[in-house]
Amino acid sequence: MQKDPLIGKTVSHYKIVDYLGGGGMGMVYKAEDIKLKRTVALKFLPLEFTRNPEAKTRFMKEAHAAASLDHPRIGTIYEVDETDDGHMYIAMAFYEGETLKDVHARGPIPLKRVIELVLQVANGLASAHEKEITHRDIKPANIMITEDGFVKIVDFGLAKLGDSTKITKSGLAMGTPAYMSPEQVKGTQVDHRSDIWSLGIILYELLTRRLPFRGDNEMAMLYNIVNEEPAPASQFNPEIPSQIEKIIHHSIVKNTSERYASINEFIEDLKQAQAGGSGLSNADKSTISLDPDQMRTIVKPAAGSEKAVRKPKAGKGGRVVVALFFLALVVLGIMNFSKIEALLFEDKIGYLEIISEPAGATILLNAEKQSKSTPTLLGPLEAGTYEVSLTAAGFESWSKIVAISENDTVLKTVRLVPLTPSQPKVGKVEISSIPSGASIFVDSRDTGKTTPAVLRNLTVEEHKILLTKNGFEPFEGFVTVSSEQTGAFAATLKKTPALASDKVKREKAIRKSVGSLFVESNPSGAAIYLDGKPTGNKTPHKFVELKTGTYKIRLALDGYEDKIQNRNIQANAQTKAKFQLTEAPPGFLFVQAFILENGSKRRDASKIDVYIDGTHVGTGWTKYEIKSGVHSVKAAKTGFNLQRGEQKVSIPGGQTVNIELIFVKR
Repeated sequence: MQKDPLIGKTVSHYKIVDYLGGGGMGMVYKAEDIKLKRTVALKFLPLEFTRNPEAKTRFMKEAHAAASLDHPRIGTIYEVDETDDGHMYIAMAFYEGETLKDVHARGPIPLKRVIELVLQVANGLASAHEKEITHRDIKPANIMITEDGFVKIVDFGLAKLGDSTKITKSGLAMGTPAYMSPEQVKGTQVDHRSDIWSLGIILYELLTRRLPFRGDNEMAMLYNIVNEEPAPASQFNPEIPSQIEKIIHHSIVKNTSERYASINEFIEDLKQAQAGGSGLSNADKSTISLDPDQMRTIVKPAAGSEKAVRKPKAGKGGRVVVALFFLALVVLGIMNFSKIEALLFEDKIGYLEIISEPAGATILLNAEKQSKSTPTLLGPLEAGTYEVSLTAAGFESWSKIVAISENDTVLKTVRLVPLTPSQPKVGKVEISSIPSGASIFVDSRDTGKTTPAVLRNLTVEEHKILLTKNGFEPFEGFVTVSSEQTGAFAATLKKTPALASDKVKREKAIRKSVGSLFVESNPSGAAIYLDGKPTGNKTPHKFVELKTGTYKIRLALDGYEDKIQNRNIQANAQTKAKFQLTEAPPGFLFVQAFILENGSKRRDASKIDVYIDGTHVGTGWTKYEIKSGVHSVKAAKTGFNLQRGEQKVSIPGGQTVNIELIFVKR
């Protein structure tokens, strides 16, 4: 078998290690993120989908919107980019598991499990629909089931790319035919109700093991979707409860005005059917057993939470008898631990799935170190609020108050911020001479300045100063720089004797071994660094009497990527270095608001006004796309003061920075 040519190659910072599969919307590979040391899934889109510039722009906008989705049932998108030859790709989280299509192909799925899986998909769609994002291609192949049994919806945004380019084998609107809604087939306006239709088709298929709309070919199937009514699901599976039958019908009615108006209505009806248990076998009704490590204890919420105390259902004496009775049931294998715990206690539990970049961070829950590191699933946890902290070597610690809801899994994805290397302390020195106009050398390097002058950004240490002037002997001395006060270095130069002295020869030797460097950039105003040290100058600038040799020149300008060039300075010659700066990609600022009361902070979901660089950008908790560089951030809330006032935040290109705004009541 011929090896895939992409395997083993590196695209951007992703090394491709294996081929996972592919279809009409591209090829998927397993890859290693070299920068962040994690496994990802790389999806390469067909070239024909992105040749149209307008289609590419629309897709990028849709993909970035999908990447902003933060829900445990939605697959995480890390990055959307393209190769040098214009081949677009999406970097996604890699999940060990299989698709719902694979699970369904192996055989019937119990009714209880079908409802659990469909509810998980619906909860993920509800989060997307709240942000006005529609998937448009919900099908079993786009639903991953992880090894832990949880759903991850993938391929958000790809169907819209197909809609915009109109490229399919038969020229039809993009979507998988069997799961397409009538409005998709007809090419009319598509909204969130199309996803509800597709989920209804999946529910029908999982319970009957057949599709509601069939045909000898693709066109016949599409005709039936638009014009024919499906046979009742109970015709093929008499065990389907009437409540479920009604939900399916309400999901796949052709007229959108008669369909479920929102996915939340679908969820509510399905939960009622699940609670009713009509048609569920005893095996279906039993509680799914948990991982033994998870069954040892139920972790308590933070102090002060109303769920902090567990209340047994029986009195003190009765609990002993009941506990012994249930222990016997465990030993006999009649009932599992999870079912007993649900009977003995009134706990309402949930789970916390936590992922960090990089992985391997230590987790603290209410200041207690957990045995597992990220990524992991913590639980069962009693419903309530928890203080969750992450620590990792070389990164700033992260902490947040997280609310765990009953019967749900909360996903927290955290990008840890690298520790900023401590900057060397610097100071300044005033250099003067009699007479003035002497060239100033610091540590044998020409500063390009003449006396009198103030030298700034000198590191706090002792520096060697050399002053030279035609007709005068060179003057050497030392000055110690302090960050606390401005230093001073003064010299009285002596005229050169008629006969050349050793010092005059030395001065001539210095001048013979120096050249000049002219640095310019587009745009101008970039800070200039030579051999890693700041010069205090900005482009355009000419350095005179630089010692000969090779220099590493780096330019830095807010909003642009740093650029580096090496230049060789030759004696008595001018060297030019011209830079074309490239705009850095935008970064993201995730704003979170808290209110400080009685020494503790709580999340504030009410309206706040957020200002970036003095401009009002929005209200409340959200993620803002922002130009890379240093920005001023402040916020206002009626009746409260911002604890730290205006803050300066550095936004790296292509990265997300979290900022907490803490308000104190006036």
